Amino acid sequence: GMNMKLMEQRGAKGTSSHELEQQQRMIQARKLRAAIENIASMQSVVDYRNPGSRREPDVSSSDDGNQPSPPQEPDVSSSVADSPSGPPQEPSEFS
Repeated sequence: GMNMKLMEQRGAKGTSSHELEQQQRMIQARKLRAAIENIASMQSVVDYRNPGSRREPDVSSSDDGNQPSPPQEPDVSSSVADSPSGPPQEPSEFS
C-alpha cells in the first residue's frame, strides 16, 4: 500500500508541475507575441501618419549643423592620409 501511495503522489506532483510550466510558457509566449504585435502596429501607424515630418526635422537639423564642418574635416583627413608617417608629428608642429 505504501509504495502505491508514494507512486501516486509523485505522479500527481510531476504532472501538475509539468502542466503549470506549460501553462506559464504559453502565457509568456502569448505576452511576447502581443507585445511584438503592439510594437509593430505602433511603428507602422507612426510611419503611415507622418512618414516625412518625423525624418525631415532630423535631416534638416543634422544638415544645418554638419554643413559648416564637413568641408573642413575631409581636408584634415586627406592631409593625414597623404602623409601616414607624419600624423603624430603634424599636430604638434601646428600647435
